[in-house]
Amino acid sequence: MLRFVELFQKEIASLILSLATLGMGYLFRARVQLIWSSPHSFMFLISPPAAPAGQEQAPAFNIHTASIFVQNSGSVPATEIELTFNWQPPNFNIWPLRPFTEHKHQDGRFTLQFPNLAPKEHLQVELVANGQLPNLMSVRSKECVGKAVQMAPMRTVRQWILYLRAVLIILGITSVFYFLIRVLGLLF
Repeated sequence: MLRFVELFQKEIASLILSLATLGMGYLFRARVQLIWSSPHSFMFLISPPAAPAGQEQAPAFNIHTASIFVQNSGSVPATEIELTFNWQPPNFNIWPLRPFTEHKHQDGRFTLQFPNLAPKEHLQVELVANGQLPNLMSVRSKECVGKAVQMAPMRTVRQWILYLRAVLIILGITSVFYFLIRVLGLLF
């Protein structure tokens, strides 16, 4: 085996570099990547104001709210984005304000359609109702199907710290490869 590697080391190295380049090209290719999440929803018990004297007090009631975030975390624009719900939400807002169309299906489903979403751009759909809210059934675009992810509030970090972290990661990976090459050189 050692003799085989010695005879064909240039060809093997060339093959490994070619496959690594192909793999890197595949991993870092330009693409749309839709992600979505519903990070929070609440139910508020609302007590109406006190009734005037002589009138019956209105009962307390529940208000349901939910937020849905959709983001194109890819590097090319997403087109023809659709958010499909079980049924039409009674009240909703889109943030930031942008054009959209509504489509009601024969089976009662409801779809919000957006013409596009730029790379790293996001939108937010806020729902509110005095009854149950519809579930988001799917998020899709012409290019891909959206992936549900977990989102939570996060502390922001200064940009220079992120750059420093990236440089240290690259130096660490380089050191590991250098160490492996040295160890393999000593073994063979």
